[in-house]
Amino acid sequence: MTFPKLMLALLLLLPSSTLLSSSIEDLEYLTEQYAPFNFLDPSGVQQGYAYELLQEIWYELEIPSKQVQVLPWDKAYTKAQQDKNTVLFSASRISSREKEFKWVCSIIDINVVLLGLKENQFKIRTMPEARGYKIVVVKSDVGERLLIENSFNDKRIFRVDKIEVALKVVLLGAADLISTTELNAYQTLREIGYEPSDFEVLWVLKSTPICYAFNLKVSNRVINNFQQALERVQKNKTLIDQLKHKYDLGNN
Repeated sequence: MTFPKLMLALLLLLPSSTLLSSSIEDLEYLTEQYAPFNFLDPSGVQQGYAYELLQEIWYELEIPSKQVQVLPWDKAYTKAQQDKNTVLFSASRISSREKEFKWVCSIIDINVVLLGLKENQFKIRTMPEARGYKIVVVKSDVGERLLIENSFNDKRIFRVDKIEVALKVVLLGAADLISTTELNAYQTLREIGYEPSDFEVLWVLKSTPICYAFNLKVSNRVINNFQQALERVQKNKTLIDQLKHKYDLGNN
């Protein structure tokens, strides 16, 4: 038997799980600037509801805190799909993403909405009416994905790299609406010096959980252990209430 054939035969004898990433300690964590869930504060310190929840998960799993790499969303998303040991957060779990990752849910539920300036007095009563507006999105974000899922005209969708840019596009009148998560939009408006009260929700595209999204090659054993640790953390209602209060998440 030739060497390549011998190696193939040995691989076929291995359980399929051994061909997957199987160590929690080997996981690499990816995120973006996505306040109030995960973000770097002005001094460069990692903050956010999802990040602090992750720290509690690490404690439950008895592993040390890990470094989290902060990237633009589209780059983090692509890296999480391609690199076998990666975890991406916070990712909205929607149908078009379901088979792209393995999921540990839920960090929290959010609303993905169409937001516009109140002064424009736009009214949306039906989805077909919503499709008539010029809408700005962050590349690969859930706001973009849901427009595609709902058959919005691609020629009326404007794509940018960051949510603060998307909001400024609306403020300058270059787009009518932004498709994004409601909480993140309001948090970002405050950070860049604008009043959230100047905007209004014109349409709710979807209420969806945000989750930790794992590369498909991560073993099911790791996924199950991570899920169980998340559920144990969330049973600590005092902790969860404290984190929600800290990040102004209200009754979410």
